[in-house]
Amino acid sequence: DVTMVLVIIAQASHGLIPPDVLEPVIKAITNNFVSDHCSNGVMAAGLNAIREICVRQPLAIDATLLQDLTEYRSDRDKSVMMAARSLIGLFREINPELLKRKDRIIADKVEGIELLEEYKQKMQEVENGWEILSNSTSEDDDEAEKKPSTLAMTNLLTPADFAKLNELKMEHKAELMVNGSKRKRSIV
Repeated sequence: DVTMVLVIIAQASHGLIPPDVLEPVIKAITNNFVSDHCSNGVMAAGLNAIREICVRQPLAIDATLLQDLTEYRSDRDKSVMMAARSLIGLFREINPELLKRKDRIIADKVEGIELLEEYKQKMQEVENGWEILSNSTSEDDDEAEKKPSTLAMTNLLTPADFAKLNELKMEHKAELMVNGSKRKRSIV
């Protein structure tokens, strides 16, 4: 059975296999299973096999072949369309640079930017001589949810800002694990 061969190939691939060894395998699957002369079920199986290989070794496919395979996202058959979309979804997560610009997701905000904004505001207030004992009330939380963060829109974030943002996110997660979701913040 051909589908078992595709499953075995997908399961046999892993991160330690060089990408140049798997690239001819992916091209052979593409030529024999993912083309217009194949039936829809065969095309979906081929696309899913390629996706499973790329889950285990993302460097096994080049950008031109990936872009050709993503063209099947608008195929009339639902199984082929869903297989192509799952391939796009995979590469959105692991390597979006290989996708065409229109297939990439546009980030509308930086995750956790409000923590960095709050930290910078506290540091500025400490420098000005003000000390805040508690900054988190139910009213402040409601206001923070209503207005979007302006820090990412008005300032360019430096690598130091991103490092501090990662540190603040880790502290926030640790604090949530220890104290739960309701907490009072104090100045550091």
